[in-house]
Amino acid sequence: MNKNSFKLFSQLGLTLTLLLHIVELATNLKQSLALTHLVFEWLPLYLVWGTMLVISYQQWQTTKKKKPPLGIS
Repeated sequence: MNKNSFKLFSQLGLTLTLLLHIVELATNLKQSLALTHLVFEWLPLYLVWGTMLVISYQQWQTTKKKKPPLGIS
């Protein structure tokens, strides 16, 4: 997977996880506010997608700083 696809995939995953969490809060507020529910169901998802997003931005920053190779003159 190239870096742009990885970045897009991680952004999409984090956004969809957030949307699903908001929908669950709207439909089942009493259970969704429980701390155990947050820690065991949603926190691992946020950590995985957030980590992927951080990795993709770090890769993007390192490739942005690299200079293109010099051509043969």
